[in-house]
Amino acid sequence: MIAIAMEAEIRLFMKQYEEITNPEGKAVMVRNGYLPERKITTSAGPESVKVPRSRATINSLKPFVSALIPRYMRKSIHIEEAVPLFYLGGLSNNDFMPAFEQLFGELPAGFSSASITRMKQLWLEVLRDLKERHMPSPKLCIGDGALGFWKALREVYPAAEKQRCWVHKTANVLDKLPKSIQSSAKSLLPGRD
Repeated sequence: MIAIAMEAEIRLFMKQYEEITNPEGKAVMVRNGYLPERKITTSAGPESVKVPRSRATINSLKPFVSALIPRYMRKSIHIEEAVPLFYLGGLSNNDFMPAFEQLFGELPAGFSSASITRMKQLWLEVLRDLKERHMPSPKLCIGDGALGFWKALREVYPAAEKQRCWVHKTANVLDKLPKSIQSSAKSLLPGRD
């Protein structure tokens, strides 16, 4: 689907130059194959794309740049918008629905527990990427354990100390209290004025 849309996009781009020629009678803008193939993370999973390219025979003309797949894009805009929703929307409680509604409008057909497992692998990939870029092991990591973070941390940075986020821990404890006393219990917490 992306490939078809990009082909239409470059055809429109090339059409504006099709009748313009240089003094030798050659086209000023020509198709020039594709950029190297790359994977883009989309709402439907990873997809390999090859972005078309052009070459201008006149220096003042700018070559084709896809509006659909900008340079250096590695994930679709919808994915970028949804990642914070996945994290903040309750991943530690496996509440994926708000993020899915943002991405798909509704739960996609054929969605399975394997899909959720793949999403949880994202944290492992993030940590591996940091290590590959020579980030030393952190001394202390603070988090709520969402997306299997602690398991991923043990695998990639086993020497790092772990600390549960106090905000999440406190919210989880308050959530276990009866609603009628939650606000008074919250006011008794240290650091509250």
